[in-house]
Amino acid sequence: MERADLNIEEIVSVVKFHKSIFFLIFSGVVIASVVASFIIPSIYKASAKIIIQSEQNLHSPGLLPNTFEERVFLNMQKEIILSSIILQNALDEVQKSEGILKGFDYDKIKKKVNIDYLNESNVLEVSVYLNSAKDAADLANSIAKTFLDYQSNAKIELIDKIFLAAKKETNALKESIDKIESQLKELSDKEKLSFYQAQIPFFMNNIQEVERRNMSVDSGIERIKEELKLANKENISGSNYPIMSSITVTPYALPESNTQLPTSYLANIPWLQEMKQKVADSQTELSNLLSVYTEEHPQIRDVRSKISLLQGSLNDEIKKVLSNYNEYYLNYVKYLEQQKKDNLSEDKRYKSELDKLATKMNEASAKQIEFYALLKYYESMQEIYSIFLRKQNELKFLREEARSAGVPNIRILEYAKIPLKPVSPNFALNLLLGIIIGFMAGVIGALMKDRA
Repeated sequence: MERADLNIEEIVSVVKFHKSIFFLIFSGVVIASVVASFIIPSIYKASAKIIIQSEQNLHSPGLLPNTFEERVFLNMQKEIILSSIILQNALDEVQKSEGILKGFDYDKIKKKVNIDYLNESNVLEVSVYLNSAKDAADLANSIAKTFLDYQSNAKIELIDKIFLAAKKETNALKESIDKIESQLKELSDKEKLSFYQAQIPFFMNNIQEVERRNMSVDSGIERIKEELKLANKENISGSNYPIMSSITVTPYALPESNTQLPTSYLANIPWLQEMKQKVADSQTELSNLLSVYTEEHPQIRDVRSKISLLQGSLNDEIKKVLSNYNEYYLNYVKYLEQQKKDNLSEDKRYKSELDKLATKMNEASAKQIEFYALLKYYESMQEIYSIFLRKQNELKFLREEARSAGVPNIRILEYAKIPLKPVSPNFALNLLLGIIIGFMAGVIGALMKDRA
């Protein structure tokens, strides 16, 4: 045939015409596929399944660092398994214990391992493809165990680092708390504000008492000076007369209302009272005589002369008394003025002590404010210290848990079993492919023979 385009009927007729060529090629391809299925080494797949969950809800927030989202965390576990740390250690383990896979290294074994999550779940399948079914199962299980041990050791190492940091911080907090306790004790041992406040009435009462004394002294001095002025108006002078022994002066003795002053004391002197009585009797006698006689009568003149003599003698005696009183009370005024100076000095001392007390009160108040501020800081430090102690205890528990039970968020769901059938070569698939390819090759061979 010379035509280049053929229809189905023409192709069928060509194949029938050259059926010997078609069957030869077809049978050859099919036989080759069957033979290849027996010649190609068998490859077995062994799979171990691991459940991987995030640690986010397995412990107290902030106890361990959690900087990854769950999907990132899960993908990271795949990379960890495919790393040389896991695969090489797993290979070394099976080579040492089982004596298999001699001559394999990390690069070769990595090509034989496939890691993936099943149906987008948290179940990670570790698949190993090897010519030996037992070797594939042993290596898959070794990879799963090595990965689990790595996670456990890594977690223990992380916990130890965090624990040491927490312990260091806890010790520093304990030192700070001890120091604050010492400061609080030192502040509490000092006199409190109430101690100084209790002393204020004592000093205030003393100051008021001194002021009362000074007022009394001032009043006494004024009274004495008035009496002395009254006495000086009479121009009294004369020798001292020893009549002052009856007056007693004691410290802080002030001229109260019952104190006898110069003018008021005159009525109490016996001989002056006697002389006054004589003058009064003479005046009474004069009055009686005047009712009978005239002024020119000798008896009246005698009585008047007698009264004049008595009054002159009384005045002389009064002058003598007032002169002695004047000297005495001038000295007494000096004494009272000295008492006033002493009182003022005492008042100054009490006020100075009160000022010192006010200064100490201010210091005590500042110390009290410092004490309560430090106490509040101490309580907050105690709370932080308790948190760190609790964190240490939780870390100890996690460390013991990781050592005894492994990592709670990662566990082997299913160990790999020795596969019974290989995954490659697939005899049925190879035969089907041989039939399809043989048929196509036979048709093409028949057409080429017909064209030739």
